[in-house]
Amino acid sequence: VFTQTSQQPEWNGPFLAPDVFCAPTGGVCAPETGFHRYDNQPRSEATSYAFFGQLDWNITPQWKATAGLRYSHDRKQGTERVRILCWGAATCYGVPGEVFGANIPVTDVTAFSVNIPAPGDPLPPGIVTPTTFDPATGFAQRSYDATWQATTGTAGIEWQPDEDTNAYFKYSRGYKSGGFYVGIFTFLAPNAYAQKESVDSFEVGLKKNFGPTIQANLAAYYYKYDNLQVPISVFSGFGQIAINCYNVPKSISKGFEAEITWLPIDNLQLLLSYSYNDAYV
Repeated sequence: VFTQTSQQPEWNGPFLAPDVFCAPTGGVCAPETGFHRYDNQPRSEATSYAFFGQLDWNITPQWKATAGLRYSHDRKQGTERVRILCWGAATCYGVPGEVFGANIPVTDVTAFSVNIPAPGDPLPPGIVTPTTFDPATGFAQRSYDATWQATTGTAGIEWQPDEDTNAYFKYSRGYKSGGFYVGIFTFLAPNAYAQKESVDSFEVGLKKNFGPTIQANLAAYYYKYDNLQVPISVFSGFGQIAINCYNVPKSISKGFEAEITWLPIDNLQLLLSYSYNDAYV
């Protein structure tokens, strides 16, 4: 994905002050960019497999129990290759671009605004290669690779004393694999990795027909999330912005829903519904 502005020759170089703004590439700036102001070339692949089974048991004609179990394994890997240019703007890294009178390659300055580990230091989670800069193209590149797994399941019971009544209780353990926030705004995300997300779901409900004209559906629920995945905008010390993946340690969503359907006469249906949700972190 890229944006191109051929009417502005400054977007294509050459870049001045390379000793300052191209330090990560040994003071060598890309000779030209093809007038691409923004160029993002991510490549990724995902592999997922699971084993699962479910058992339904009619204990009596009125009672039924359900139990299920699942194991999931996910792997995501790929590379992020990006370049974005900044020219003649006073907001570029908090330094007026007009002072230098030249294009400023953002990916080269990225090294000053993002914690790129020093040789021997551990890499951020999920990032398997340090960020490198190609002086021939001006691109910054790094690679990702991570796996997640989880054992989840469900259990529930239903009670149906007659054909017009169904009451139930259900518990489920859910799982969402982790991932990476790939793509740039004005610099590479310093924390692109997201941990897996899980939820414990509890629900109790009643479905009831009152004669042939009234039907009521009632349900109450409670969801408890661990490591809820949320994208958060962050700023660097140079005034740049990026999106980080953040895992909220604990969050709750609880409430209830009610729906009543009434058919007073033929060809007329009235619906009344109400829902309440209380969510917090």
